[in-house]
Amino acid sequence: LLALPVTSYDEIINANSVNPGEQRFEKLISGYYLGEIFRQIVLALSANGTPPQSIQQKVGGDHMRFKFLAMHVAVLSSDISPGLVNSQDVLESIYEIQKTTRADRAILKTIANLVFARSAPVSYTHLRAHETPEHLVCRLLLEKKKQNRSQYYHAEILSNK
Repeated sequence: LLALPVTSYDEIINANSVNPGEQRFEKLISGYYLGEIFRQIVLALSANGTPPQSIQQKVGGDHMRFKFLAMHVAVLSSDISPGLVNSQDVLESIYEIQKTTRADRAILKTIANLVFARSAPVSYTHLRAHETPEHLVCRLLLEKKKQNRSQYYHAEILSNK
């Protein structure tokens, strides 16, 4: 775990969790904690006015701790609707955050994207750190087989032209 990127937000979440100091890796990548990482980043940025204080007032406070769910953060992250109205719907109906601008929602979308973008490589790094020589051989053989299939497929396409 010492080689994994641990941020100040991760430290806050660990300290405020029901089991401080335990399950540190899970706290970096699992859905339960990803929503709280998102919330902590929003709170930190809100202190500088991005996003606005009105959002900070709704997501701040102990009553909101661990209330942001990863599935809702995923909606923010993947929202491609005009004006990010799907994000607006989640913010208003679930978290009672009213009157957000498109710019506010775009900032929240960027934060959500960053939270999810970090969790995958952290998970992969951890898995690779525990890879045994036998696992490595299997993985390399599978990658070679996949590469051979890909080369065969491309050669077949080219020969049919």
